[in-house]
Amino acid sequence: MLLKIYLALSMAAMSLVSCGQQEFAGSSGQAMAGGKKGGGGKKGGDEITNLGKGQKSFQLEANRGEVDVLWLIDTSGSMTDDTLIVKNNFDRFLTNIAEKSHARLTLVAKTSAISLTPQAKAAGHRQVDETIGSTNALVIAQKLLNNGTITLRAGAKLVMVVVTDDNAMSVTDLNFISGLNAAIQAIKPTLFAFRGVTDQVSCNITRAGLAYDNLARATGGDVFDICAPDWTPNFNKLAESVAMIAGTSFKIDDPTLDVVTQVTLDGVVLDPADFRVVGSTVQLVLKVVKPTSKEVGVRYKTKSTSANAVKP
Repeated sequence: MLLKIYLALSMAAMSLVSCGQQEFAGSSGQAMAGGKKGGGGKKGGDEITNLGKGQKSFQLEANRGEVDVLWLIDTSGSMTDDTLIVKNNFDRFLTNIAEKSHARLTLVAKTSAISLTPQAKAAGHRQVDETIGSTNALVIAQKLLNNGTITLRAGAKLVMVVVTDDNAMSVTDLNFISGLNAAIQAIKPTLFAFRGVTDQVSCNITRAGLAYDNLARATGGDVFDICAPDWTPNFNKLAESVAMIAGTSFKIDDPTLDVVTQVTLDGVVLDPADFRVVGSTVQLVLKVVKPTSKEVGVRYKTKSTSANAVKP
């Protein structure tokens, strides 16, 4: 009799150990949607969401979307030479972005200083005839975007390019984004700038463009030295960046999407800091995308369309 009781207790203990091992098998300790890290069981009345797995892949080249590019050029007296450099490179820049993305450009500058060619206008690019001074590029951009003078295409990304040898005042990196209306903020504009860094023997600047440095860093853009002897490499880099921005957002057309669990770029798993998820759209951080990048993969959990309620 004692032997039978001993055997029964031993089998019960083994069963408890087995259940405990099964409960934690494969657990990563990560907090998942609908639960907490190390969370317990279900409560009465909670909804059960039966999660499955989904997967989508996107070819970067085929995913090139629309991007609206807003150029703001300081045409004050100290910018005469720099304005001429932009003018001499503009047609090639427009050709480059047209080959790599569905881009539409709006130039904000006094037409007497620089203007789009008839060919550029025929291709759908536009110009707003307004003077940009040394310190007010962001003031003008904020005004034209908020009052609808500059219209953006639905679903298009927004890239801004400022060319100046001075720093921003009144509207700066501290209040530019917050001063945009909610619809423009939701687009998440990316800023690039050709700005001054330090005075050079053959190139004087008014002030270093620190506000543009900070705003480019905050929005995922880039800055270029206005005193560079050859702007061609920077124009090429800017055109490539515009193409990347046009192709770095991926919409998951799946109504059962619940949580994105993994994003890969050419088979390499990305760190969560290298992408963000807004609703059903996955957007890569620009710096992780290379000119040679080809495919993005997204794994996600799906929510069951027929959730059951747990009775108390």
